Amino acid sequence: MSQDVTAKMLKPDFDSEVSGLVHGYLFHEQRPPQPIASGEVCARYQALADDKAFIWLHLNLNHATAEKWLTSHFPVADFFFEEIRSGSHTTRIERQGENLFAVLNDVLFRPQDTSAGNRHAVALL
Repeated sequence: MSQDVTAKMLKPDFDSEVSGLVHGYLFHEQRPPQPIASGEVCARYQALADDKAFIWLHLNLNHATAEKWLTSHFPVADFFFEEIRSGSHTTRIERQGENLFAVLNDVLFRPQDTSAGNRHAVALL
């Protein structure tokens, strides 16, 4: 059975088959984190009206189109990908200009995720 790869790449939603999304959440002051469905990510980001809210995207950057999708829809600083490519996976949180950059290790997002590959997260806030 063959797949139409072109149609899959042109899908308007943001699911793991298109761009490597693992989890997406909207964080807002005084509210619990809210999961964001794949089709809502861009609209929710554009609707952020104040500094008291942010969106957290956990992406699989090994996915072929993840970096391109991320840079075409969000203002991602160059240092973000430079840090990821440098290979330093030391747990840390540091300020990079107006951004907060975090590398978190040994993080289990779900109890059933126990492989070493699922224990590394990088964040840009």
